[in-house]
Amino acid sequence: MNTKDMFLAALDGEPIERPQVMYQHLGGAQHLIERTGLSLREAFCDPHKFARLSLASHKVFGYDNVMAGWGDLLMEANAFGAVLHFSSDVRYPKETPIHLEEVELLEPIDPLSHPQWSVPLKAATMMNVAIGKEVPVLGGMSSPFIIAGSVIGYENLLIAQMVEPDLAHKLLRTITDSQKMQVKHLAAVSGVDVIFISDALADADQNMLGLCREFDLDHTGVVIKTIHGEGMKVIVHNCSESPYILEEIEAYRPEAMHIPVNWSGYDEARGRLGGTRIVAGIDHRALIYSGTPEQIRAEVSRARSLHNEDHASILAPACELPFDTPLDNILALRDATYMAL
Repeated sequence: MNTKDMFLAALDGEPIERPQVMYQHLGGAQHLIERTGLSLREAFCDPHKFARLSLASHKVFGYDNVMAGWGDLLMEANAFGAVLHFSSDVRYPKETPIHLEEVELLEPIDPLSHPQWSVPLKAATMMNVAIGKEVPVLGGMSSPFIIAGSVIGYENLLIAQMVEPDLAHKLLRTITDSQKMQVKHLAAVSGVDVIFISDALADADQNMLGLCREFDLDHTGVVIKTIHGEGMKVIVHNCSESPYILEEIEAYRPEAMHIPVNWSGYDEARGRLGGTRIVAGIDHRALIYSGTPEQIRAEVSRARSLHNEDHASILAPACELPFDTPLDNILALRDATYMAL
């Protein structure tokens, strides 16, 4: 089995030769920028440079996949009117949201026709041609709720749920319909087999469950149903402090959930899905960013021991690694996972 075969088999709950290490978005980007000489600003606008920067992660870090999707949610938000501002060539941009009243004018957008949003789609095709037979190229997406928070501002979205629910649903439906087209392009044009979708605002500390179901899970569920309808697998990510992970499992029926191993409900989620369908998230800040290789190795060993007989097959940082994460620590997670046989 090559790396792609093992990664896909792990998502199907099948035994594999060694554990896999999943890479998210453009974690540890400083090392990739130094290696390639590219900037985030130019990669945002050029699919060839986007692909080069993304593929560099496999050479530099050696994790078991690459991801054709990153940008701090903002490529999608830009398509719906949010204005991007680069304060640096080597950092993600910030956005200026649109006003809520402007939502009435929005219509679904074909991502492949948009100059910004089409970049990762075109890059995914290039990445698949380059390494896709041996290494899985994951499509990267955010939930409609997360994107909507960047389009109109997150606080405005939370308020709109209660005082302007029709407008909030209008925005979310517009994003959802656009993402359905994105999914079809990822399947038919880019040729990816797996889509990683972040749903990390499904969080009890930020939203009530009833509102989360109505404005987040229901719309995200439509996107995931489209992914499954196109024959692709889904990894749902939630690294929040008080996540609605069990509700996400019930609503989405994903192939895998990417969740932190230190979350209090980890064992219950593992029982619901089966351990091989949990992507075990190792703390990306206190450990991988600020800890030592020895501490990372100990946490990998602990994460593996939690699974006992079901043999967790995929480990990962719990979220996108900070820009300047020490390279030795990034490599320590990979090396410790490969040794944990």
